[in-house]
Amino acid sequence: IVSTINDVGTQSVSVGAALSNIAYFGAMLTVNLAVMNLLPIPALDGGRALHLLVSWLWEPLTADTVSRRTGLLCALLLTAAALFLTVRCHAGLFLLLGASGTLIPQLPAINLKRAAR
Repeated sequence: IVSTINDVGTQSVSVGAALSNIAYFGAMLTVNLAVMNLLPIPALDGGRALHLLVSWLWEPLTADTVSRRTGLLCALLLTAAALFLTVRCHAGLFLLLGASGTLIPQLPAINLKRAAR
C-alpha cells in the first residue's frame, strides 16, 4: 500500500494535487472495505445484520438457517471469483486465500461417528 500511495503522490503535478489524490485513494480503500464488510457472511457485519433482520421478521431458527445458507452461497461465489482471477489473470492469490478462509468455516462439519457406521 505504501508503494501505491508513493506512486499516486509522485505522479501528481503539484503537492496539492498529490494530497488530493492520496486522500481520494484512501477514500476508495475505505469504501472497498465497507462493501466487503457488508457481505452476508456470518463472520462479517453483513452476516450479523442479515441474521438480525431475519430474526426480527421471523423466528430465530429461520434466521439461523437463512444466514447460514446465504453465508455459504456468498463464500462460494467469492471463492469462485478468486479462483477465476487466480487461474485466468494470474492474480488474486491473496484474495483466494481470504475467500477460502471465509468458505471453510461455512462448510458443514463431518460427523466421524456417523461415517464409521
